[in-house]
Amino acid sequence: MIQIKQLKAEIGFFIIGFKRGMVYINQIFLDLFRYVFRTVLGLTTGYGMLASDLISQEQFHYFVWAIVTGQIAYAVTSMTARYEIEQHIKSGQIYSELLNPINYIHKIFFSHLGENSVKGLLLLVIALPSLMTIVPIEINILIFLPLFLICMIGNALFHIANGVVAFLMEDTTAVYILISRAKLILGNQIVPVAFMPIAVQEFAKYTPFYLFLGGPLDASTNSEMTTFIIVATIINIIIFYAFSNFIIYR
Repeated sequence: MIQIKQLKAEIGFFIIGFKRGMVYINQIFLDLFRYVFRTVLGLTTGYGMLASDLISQEQFHYFVWAIVTGQIAYAVTSMTARYEIEQHIKSGQIYSELLNPINYIHKIFFSHLGENSVKGLLLLVIALPSLMTIVPIEINILIFLPLFLICMIGNALFHIANGVVAFLMEDTTAVYILISRAKLILGNQIVPVAFMPIAVQEFAKYTPFYLFLGGPLDASTNSEMTTFIIVATIINIIIFYAFSNFIIYR
């Protein structure tokens, strides 16, 4: 009976988050311009055209896909979850939250996942056809889409784990900034990891920065990496979930 009530509550939190995401529909379309059209336009003109002269057409198309899908994945991360948890801990509200029979981590997770699902679905529905038309590549969509959604879950848990660190230190801003910078470098935000030195690539493929942001594309375009990326992604998700629950309920 308790499990059924918790499931209903989790679905309710997801719906509330989804409705909250719909309220910010204008912001979503702004993000659509920022992360899709502006990026594609920039990469297919100006310095992007210069890059296309230095690498093959196939590599250039991959370059565009990596940057756009990486930025979309970054756009739908639950970065505000960290701040919300930190404020609950600093204000003492966390103690009343923990009296609730509903798992606190689940509550934060589902509410933010619902909100980001609106943005993620809209961005992907419009971005993927645009990319396939402008810069087509060989991609297994049946792998990319499910793994992208799994990585949304991973990103949410990643930032929740960042938030619960507030139990261990007064301010998590420094950790958040460090994570953000790592995402910029290893998360296909500036240059795809595939274009970096081999040593960096080998290091990056074990990190959540790459797995959650660049993993879906590489798993769906390179069959040799598919199994490794899927398994590594799931392991990272389990680690962040276990860590968050351990810190909160220890």
